[in-house]
Amino acid sequence: MQRDDQLLVPKWLWLWVPIVLCIVYFSYFILHKLKVVRNFNSFMHGEFGIIENLTVLFAVIAIIPIIILFRKGQFTSDKLLKGFLVCFALGCFVIAGEELSWGQHFFGWQTPESLAAINKQQETNLHNINGFGNKARTVLSALIFIFGGLMPLFRWFKYKKLHSDRDKKMWWLWPSFTCVSVGLLSFVITLPQRLSKIGFKIPHPGNIAEIKECMVTLFFLIFIVTLFLRLHPENEDDAVSDSNTAA
Repeated sequence: MQRDDQLLVPKWLWLWVPIVLCIVYFSYFILHKLKVVRNFNSFMHGEFGIIENLTVLFAVIAIIPIIILFRKGQFTSDKLLKGFLVCFALGCFVIAGEELSWGQHFFGWQTPESLAAINKQQETNLHNINGFGNKARTVLSALIFIFGGLMPLFRWFKYKKLHSDRDKKMWWLWPSFTCVSVGLLSFVITLPQRLSKIGFKIPHPGNIAEIKECMVTLFFLIFIVTLFLRLHPENEDDAVSDSNTAA
């Protein structure tokens, strides 16, 4: 019998890493507001801060399962799946490069004047261009919340299924239940800021762009690890056995 995704993916990764990350982030912010610590922005949001480093780390690690899949050929000859994995890996590479300003943080070159004039952090990247980055983060966060958080919950409550069936077309595109934690939290972390905009006096970190980006790459990592494990030959054999039994 094919195992559930939660048993394939370590619980500490799909459940506890998103929760602990959010707890640490907002706990440190509370300590900052209480003036117990005074370096919240540099410690969390700086060029070499925890959140930015984790964002890069998650994006880079998410590429590794794809490389392994292509090296070992551990999936079917589905051309759409291959194309998706290539695009996914390139996307993670671009995210990591953007977060590092394509090496500017390490080598310290000057940002071209034309780019610095429209980049709110005056860095060599696109995601901090005025207006563009916020829209991209908002769209990605909304998609992750809907397809990574709400849809797997709906599938579980209505059909008692933790992931999409393999006999469905492009089954690999739909996030499994393992993405629920990070999918829901990617929205929850924006609530203090959203509520403050409509009149509630709730303290919030202000610019939550960095933590949103971190949650996006963490979602990518959990998604691709789940897919990697479901495409493992041992689990593919289980799936074939299940379909044959059902037939």
